[in-house]
Amino acid sequence: VMRFDSPVSGGREEPELSMTDPGLIFLDLSVDPPERIAYSSALGEDGDQLLVKPIRPLRAGAHHAVIMTNDHLDSNGGCIAPAPLTQEIIEGAGESSFAHLSDRYLEAFQAAAVDPYEVSHALVFTTQDDLGLLHEVAADIQSSTYDWQQAPNCTAGDPTLCEGVFSSTDYRSGGSIIDIDSEEAWPLHVYAWLPKNSAPPYPVVFYAHGINGAAEQ
Repeated sequence: VMRFDSPVSGGREEPELSMTDPGLIFLDLSVDPPERIAYSSALGEDGDQLLVKPIRPLRAGAHHAVIMTNDHLDSNGGCIAPAPLTQEIIEGAGESSFAHLSDRYLEAFQAAAVDPYEVSHALVFTTQDDLGLLHEVAADIQSSTYDWQQAPNCTAGDPTLCEGVFSSTDYRSGGSIIDIDSEEAWPLHVYAWLPKNSAPPYPVVFYAHGINGAAEQ
């Protein structure tokens, strides 16, 4: 959603024409060379919001940009001046909390072959990638070494029950996983039921229960 302080000209309903529109450019910056993305667009209820919708899913964890130039006009046919904050970002000036994004914006303008001083509005963002973070955690787990806090102790029976505790890693911070930097050790209780009258190696099935269950179940 691109917001303005007054109404702007209408959206574009034909995605195929968006690929050559000089007034509104949607770019995938995660590939080389950057790719234009086809989109449709529509005005909000009061005409001062432009809703831009790509026609295909965006790449996860990828840099993107939506750039509006002076070729996109307001509802009266005039050019649209950038907001003061946008101007600060373009010029890399000011002391706003967004000034550090100037380089990312300038790189996006360069990829789009757009003169920064012809920009009316711009959005630069990175798409969410929840699975990518989980894959990083999985790789970190696979490359780590773990030790038993309590070596398994087996009780004769049919089947034989072996119980132990090993020190795992808790990747959560404030209840969520936000990076692969582990917070603290997480002792995990392990139970193994082994057939009484068979010799190892044994066929193994792993079962991990949720926090509302119990391993003994």
